[in-house]
Amino acid sequence: MALIPLLFGMRKHSVTATMVSSILLVLIVCSGFNGPLVSINSNLAIHLLLGAVGLWIAWLSMLRLETKDVS
Repeated sequence: MALIPLLFGMRKHSVTATMVSSILLVLIVCSGFNGPLVSINSNLAIHLLLGAVGLWIAWLSMLRLETKDVS
């Protein structure tokens, strides 16, 4: 999940974009709808999806490193 804000920071070349996107991601994931009993944090599927998105972003970063940045 921590790699998702990295995508925004790499696209914009901005530390501010990275920090704002990470804060928004934490606010969305840790927010509670209708009190603390029902929240996105308690849903395992959301965490697995965000983890998969983070792995996909890491793979894209490595692919870009090997193709554009090295040559």
